[in-house]
Amino acid sequence: MCLITACPPESQAKPQHYVVFNWQGTQPFVIYRNVNGGAFTPIANVITTSYTDNNVSVSKKYCYYVKNQYGQSNTACATIPNGPQLQTVIGTVSGGTVE
Repeated sequence: MCLITACPPESQAKPQHYVVFNWQGTQPFVIYRNVNGGAFTPIANVITTSYTDNNVSVSKKYCYYVKNQYGQSNTACATIPNGPQLQTVIGTVSGGTVE
């Protein structure tokens, strides 16, 4: 199961958007991302079951999947909101658990 959340900045003085997601499976993992429908590229190798992507920009669509030696998860996407808002859950992916 993968939960993706797009989060706006906590203050307007220092805008910082980020995407948080988590999944289940056997480590290690490679996280892949595309921006606005471009090609997927690996962005991180992790041994945890969650990741925060701080390298995102307002109004862009980011899609992610997680891969390990047994396969890959489904793809889940987030569009970064513009301006201060409450944290918004924008998508849940299931059935693509990485084992």
